[in-house]
Amino acid sequence: MLAALGINQADLLNHRGIAFMVRRVEANYFRPARLGDDLTVATAVTSVRPASLIMEQDIRRDDVRLFAAKVVVAVIGGDGRPTRIPPDCARRLRESHDRTRS
Repeated sequence: MLAALGINQADLLNHRGIAFMVRRVEANYFRPARLGDDLTVATAVTSVRPASLIMEQDIRRDDVRLFAAKVVVAVIGGDGRPTRIPPDCARRLRESHDRTRS
């Protein structure tokens, strides 16, 4: 999802010394997926904070919901401590959030 928004994680790490990391996941498994299933994965940004964001993810096979998750992602610096999301990244994430709310 970040790559689709034009956020290159390798560039952030190599040039700005920051990284997105999963801090917490709340996952609900409703039905199993099987090898070879054609799955649709939808991810939406639901909140953007100064040093973190919350995303919701939904995985379906046709119209059947298989999995749902709430993912909290933190941004950390090279020292492993929380750091602010760069303004250009925050803008893209907020725009994504605004599109999903409309």
